Amino acid sequence: MPYVLHHSALITLLFSQKGADEIEKRLGGAKLSVLTYADVLAYLADRGLDTDEAIKDLSDLDVTLADMDQACAEEAARLYRPTQAADLSLSDRACLALARMLERPVLTTNASWAELPETVGVTIKVVG
Repeated sequence: MPYVLHHSALITLLFSQKGADEIEKRLGGAKLSVLTYADVLAYLADRGLDTDEAIKDLSDLDVTLADMDQACAEEAARLYRPTQAADLSLSDRACLALARMLERPVLTTNASWAELPETVGVTIKVVG
């Protein structure tokens, strides 16, 4: 089943960090929240990469962007309380909300996500 990508997975892939090979094998048909996309572009810009170059690099990947519509925003809001102790960002909750809505697992390198409560209702695959 195709994954929803957390920004940590995409950054790991782009910088060929530990776990990048496993992430690359799981890219086919993957979805990426537009908020996650914005986070990755900001991360790359912060490291000196030109934004247009980063956009091109990301467009070469087998990943589809998913808009943040009202339903997804509401789902992300529903995730606030169950994930409050994990101190997740809006982008993190948007990633989880998209996965819940699409009934897909999330691919991340953030080991702490394995500890997210079951009430989140998303399968988390941690690599790296």
